[in-house]
Amino acid sequence: MRVGIVGLPYSGKSTLFAAITGAHGTGSDRSGAAQVATIAVPDERIDKLAQLIQPKKITYAHVDFVDVAGVGSEMEREQVLSTLSALRESDGLVHVIRFFDSPSAPPHPRKTLDPVRDVKEMEAELIVADLAIVESRVEKLEKQISKFTATLEKDKKELLLMQRLQKALESGELIHTLSMTSEESFLLRTFQFLSEKPMLKVLNVHEDALHGPETAAMLEKLGANSIAICARAEKDIAELDPSERQEFLDALKIGEPAARRIIRSCYDALGLRSFITAGEPDVRAWTIRVGDNALTAAGKIHSDIARGFIRAEVIAYKDFDECGGLKEAKAQGKQRLEGKEYVVQDGDILNIRFKV
Repeated sequence: MRVGIVGLPYSGKSTLFAAITGAHGTGSDRSGAAQVATIAVPDERIDKLAQLIQPKKITYAHVDFVDVAGVGSEMEREQVLSTLSALRESDGLVHVIRFFDSPSAPPHPRKTLDPVRDVKEMEAELIVADLAIVESRVEKLEKQISKFTATLEKDKKELLLMQRLQKALESGELIHTLSMTSEESFLLRTFQFLSEKPMLKVLNVHEDALHGPETAAMLEKLGANSIAICARAEKDIAELDPSERQEFLDALKIGEPAARRIIRSCYDALGLRSFITAGEPDVRAWTIRVGDNALTAAGKIHSDIARGFIRAEVIAYKDFDECGGLKEAKAQGKQRLEGKEYVVQDGDILNIRFKV
């Protein structure tokens, strides 16, 4: 999974990037260069399986976080487009929204704190960036359909879709709010539109306001897929010795580090889940989308396994945990044989039978 971090200047997004990735420094520079860090997805299920099996290798799922310079309407258009282009390969976006005042930080570039306004401004930037691509594509397709080519009918369909997107974007609509057929969604994948990507909204607040009524009210205004975090406090905690971190997390009444909350929230926003393969060579987590079936899961492991798929041996993680081990779960009849169309559940422990 790849997640891009966006925000207006001085929103605290690079501080959050440092907190969740362990990276230190100022993040990306004003030229628009991106800073990327890869972190393992904490997973207690993998830890428990590994403790029992003692495999030669443990492989967690990984997330690439991409931090770019803050963008805003006061910047040159080409600079904004260049900065945002580094996020097109992301699966989703984290928008860090400032909701704090501090004498040690530069003032908000809009002089006042208004998260709803900031969300609208960022959405407008994503829309403009996508519109530039759509307009260019429409122009190219209009020229192509004036000639007789082998792809004429396909080009006509795509032109109708692009003209529809152009009209929606010009009206201020995000692409992910539009209804699409499976064929249209497949076509759009190649363009990696920013306003099509799921977005997690992170309200960056002062540590004293984490559980306050104003923060709660603002989260309600921001709606689904929004959480509150104090990026500065999280960064400070991340720099502590691991043995000291929990004490400070408890003092802030947040229980677990930002990385875990951000990753879990991103998984939910993107509709992602994990399944597990477990054996002596390797205990490993694999990332799939909600609704993916056993054949898709097999293909994540290896294309040959999907090609030769016979059956999936499935043990739910809950059954493994309650029984105290894989052998015990099998002995108690908790292992099931499932076919290609079985919808894999979060935490399922799979062993794919196949023959090539």
